[in-house]
Amino acid sequence: SSGINAEWPLRPGNTEWVRITLHGDSFMYHMIRKIIGMTIATTRDVTPAQYLQKSFESERCDVPLAPGLGLILEEVKQQRYNNKFASDNTRKPLVWDAYEETVRQFKADQIEKVIYEEEQKRRVVLQWVETLKMHTFYTGDVLPESLFTKPEVKSTVEGVPCSTVPMGNG
Repeated sequence: SSGINAEWPLRPGNTEWVRITLHGDSFMYHMIRKIIGMTIATTRDVTPAQYLQKSFESERCDVPLAPGLGLILEEVKQQRYNNKFASDNTRKPLVWDAYEETVRQFKADQIEKVIYEEEQKRRVVLQWVETLKMHTFYTGDVLPESLFTKPEVKSTVEGVPCSTVPMGNG
């Protein structure tokens, strides 16, 4: 199956996080980071919402590549294998249900904790958000209005709720 799900807000420490889960059969190189990058640019009003759809339709588009910090391959589902080989009871299906709680706890303690700590120390994602104003989001048909205006970007800073921070080309 495919789809997208978002959970908001998560608040480890003093920073708000959004967990976005993507389900799909396969992904191309950097595809997830570009989907997240364009989604963030759109939700923070750096580029018009219609550019999100255009980014899927255009052969070439300036799409910001979100940082890898926070990107987790959570599960590989073996549905095709299970349907092909395990359905006749000659092989056991590849399922991880019995380990779900152990995996969830490991992810929280060992992976997400490190991601949150790294962002607090290095501000990788926050610094990347500041670079969004440098993108044109050009899709090959018309120049985006953002080249000629000074958009405002919503920003979350440690301990401060979302506010508006001026962003622009000047």
